[in-house]
Amino acid sequence: MTDGSRANQSWSHNASVLGMVVAALLVSTAGAATRTLEQASGLEVVFWRSATAAAALGLLVLTLYRGHPLRETFGNGGRWLLASALCWAVMLTAFMWALTLTSVANVLIVLAVDPLLTAFAARVALKYRVPLRTWVSAGAVCVGIAVMFAGRFEPRDLGGTAGALLVPLAARI
Repeated sequence: MTDGSRANQSWSHNASVLGMVVAALLVSTAGAATRTLEQASGLEVVFWRSATAAAALGLLVLTLYRGHPLRETFGNGGRWLLASALCWAVMLTAFMWALTLTSVANVLIVLAVDPLLTAFAARVALKYRVPLRTWVSAGAVCVGIAVMFAGRFEPRDLGGTAGALLVPLAARI
């Protein structure tokens, strides 16, 4: 058993759930936190968010793969790692771009399509038979998004909305 397989098995269910809760908390507060920055441009914020993410992932890799972190990380699927990094770059940049073109509320509303995109991706890519209750829930999200946008969407918000839509799309590629 290699160091990498031991590391993958060492994550418990509770640690994984905690990680998802922390990630959701960080994502849900990112828009408001970004709006509080007064002197940084969008590209500066993207740079610092990316640098912070790289540092955090670097620490995680060093912690999980103590023996041979580079070989374990890059040797087991470097092209997929590169593809993932490109998707993350699109997500980080699109998120910041969207925040500069529309309100935080609009960006977060658009990000709410994520469950629908996940169900759709599971159906198309994995041939997974998505339960009807999931489609109904995803449809309810779409109706909620339409209600929230109704009457307040302006043409100037279109660029920000398109940028926000790139975030969940890049996450599903």
